[in-house]
Amino acid sequence: MKSNNITYLLVIFFSLLSFNISASVRTEGESLTIWKNSLLSSCSSSVLHSWSVDHIDDLCHWTGIVCNEEGSVTRINLQEANLLGTLNQLNFTSFPNLTHFNITKNNFTGPIPPSISNLSNLISLDLSLNKFQSIIPVEVTLLTDIKHLILSFNNLSGPVPWQIGNLPNLLVLNFSDNKLSGPMPTSIFTKLSNLENLNLCGNHLQGILPLNNMTKLSKLELLRVGRNNLSGSIPEEISLLRNLKILSLYKNQFSGPIQQNIGKLHHLLALDLSGNIFSGPIPPSIGNLTNLSVLSLHNNSLDGTIPEEIGNLKHLRSLSLASNMLQGSIPIFIGNLEFLNDLLVSGNQLSSLMKDTSAETSICELHYLQVLDLSNNSFGGVIPECLGNFSEHLLVMNLAMNRFKGTIPGTFKKGNVMQSLHLENNRLTGPLPKSLANCRRLEVMDIGNNNITDSFPRWLDTFSELQVLVLRSNSFNGDINASDTKRPFPKLRVLDISCNKFTGSFPTNYLDHFEALMNVERVGRAYKMRFPVNLDFRRPNYYEDYVSLVLKRNEIRVVRILEMYSVIDFSNNYFHGNIPSTIGKLCTVRFLNLSHNYLSGQIPSSLGNLSMLESLDLSSNKLVEKIPWQLTVLTSLSVLNLSCNFLVGSIPRSTQFDTFGNDSYLGNIGLCGFPLTLDCNNMNGTPQLGTLVQEEKQSDFFAEFDWQTALVGFICGIPFGFLALYYGRSISLYKILPRW
Repeated sequence: MKSNNITYLLVIFFSLLSFNISASVRTEGESLTIWKNSLLSSCSSSVLHSWSVDHIDDLCHWTGIVCNEEGSVTRINLQEANLLGTLNQLNFTSFPNLTHFNITKNNFTGPIPPSISNLSNLISLDLSLNKFQSIIPVEVTLLTDIKHLILSFNNLSGPVPWQIGNLPNLLVLNFSDNKLSGPMPTSIFTKLSNLENLNLCGNHLQGILPLNNMTKLSKLELLRVGRNNLSGSIPEEISLLRNLKILSLYKNQFSGPIQQNIGKLHHLLALDLSGNIFSGPIPPSIGNLTNLSVLSLHNNSLDGTIPEEIGNLKHLRSLSLASNMLQGSIPIFIGNLEFLNDLLVSGNQLSSLMKDTSAETSICELHYLQVLDLSNNSFGGVIPECLGNFSEHLLVMNLAMNRFKGTIPGTFKKGNVMQSLHLENNRLTGPLPKSLANCRRLEVMDIGNNNITDSFPRWLDTFSELQVLVLRSNSFNGDINASDTKRPFPKLRVLDISCNKFTGSFPTNYLDHFEALMNVERVGRAYKMRFPVNLDFRRPNYYEDYVSLVLKRNEIRVVRILEMYSVIDFSNNYFHGNIPSTIGKLCTVRFLNLSHNYLSGQIPSSLGNLSMLESLDLSSNKLVEKIPWQLTVLTSLSVLNLSCNFLVGSIPRSTQFDTFGNDSYLGNIGLCGFPLTLDCNNMNGTPQLGTLVQEEKQSDFFAEFDWQTALVGFICGIPFGFLALYYGRSISLYKILPRW
């Protein structure tokens, strides 16, 4: 009898338990469907099609849902589901067993609900790559079992809650790329003894790095606080982070010397202190970091020489010391870094590639180089022949703005993978080497501002990837004759051959085939010439290419080479004949400069088709007749220079044209109307200057020389002199984009 009662009670107990479990599962399913119905994205109905009250019994097979043995939800994983909405309608109290909640890479907005603290068993929370706003609710710090807290890439603002130190089990804390402000809570460094990964980069945090009492962070492996407004010096206590593998402090306001004891971080794989105000020498103790793969110290105020101890870093793949005040030479130890991919030392005061005769050999031992940037230093002598031999790996060779002399090495091998070649602003002479024709993957070639003497390198028009070609300010000469190539320069967007000695008629054949300048559909599509730089193993940085261009009478540094920078500059040469009407097909050109040539005939009305044109300079030629009214439809035109020609008649009027002043028309004494003071109604006695060119041909020069032609020569001659000086300048720049 007694045993029957016990059996009866057990049956009742398990029946009630089963009922409770079933009720709990139903509550979870109903909460999920209510949340689903609140989402705005049309994709939610398709992605979450299985989420239906009619299928609650099959809850554990719903998209993104994982259950335990009792059928209760333990994981919600909806990453990259293209969902749009908020978390406001999600009843977190319905999920007592939830351990993982991942909705990364969606379009969720609004605040993070404080009720999220009801997920008392949560171990991992990932809300990254959404659009959450407002502050981080302090209730998040009640999730005491949490190990991974990832809120990166949102629009969160306000301070980092100081109560974050109440999460003793935290392994990963990632609040990067938000708008958080205020100081870094000291509780992070004094209480989170299990923390392995701390990432607060890309915010507006201020103050110092509070490492003064951080002995409990012995497990920390990754410390990323770059792209903030942190200041002060690197605390000496940083040497206590003995397990640190990645230390990234870039783009802050840290100052003072780099501490010697940083060399005690023997497990360090990547060290990025770039973009700060560090001063003094590079500490030799860095040579103790023998596991280091990435050393990035660029954009500081470091001085002295490059320490020889860096030669101990046998695993180093990326060395960036650019934009400092380093002096001396590239020392011989560089040859020890046999796995080096990237050597970036531009923007210093280095004066020699070699401390002794063997140093040239040392740099030639770097067979795995991908990016070599020695630009903007004081290197002299000849360019080492070996640099042309790095055909298997070298993508970027930038030797610009130095004092290299002699000829360009003729050792570029077949199968060359080089994509960017910068030799501008040196003292190079002679012709272009024939072996350059082997660099068929070139995208950027800039050899401007040298003393190269050669004809136009027609073989370049077969380079299908070439987008930027700058030959300006050299001694290139001769005609640019028609090419036999069926599709010459198919991707060329920047062509600058100004300030040379080219002759002959306008190279119409090339203009007719500049496909990239005719394709409107590609306009506005940002194109960055990027090359991987090993500044992180997981998310690499990039060396971003550049070009220096004279645009709108100013020389600018175009670091982001976008499709918007479509440039043709043929100025300061000896081209003659008419400007072909086919130039009007280059509908994406934004900057066109044909000034200081001997071009004649009328200004083609087809220029009115260049709807994106921002700057047009046809000055100092022999153009005649009227200014075509079609130019008045160029609403983007902000710079116009038609001075020093033989144009006549009334200047056309439009809202845009009325913004141009007298300087745009100087030296055309047959022009009248606004903005000139000469009224077109008083032009009866004024000679039509459109015939002056023909008169010069038919008469002795001195017989025809009068006050009018003297005035044209005086007005136009002085600007020509200044322009000749101006166009001779060039400024270059490299840029490294952090992507940590």
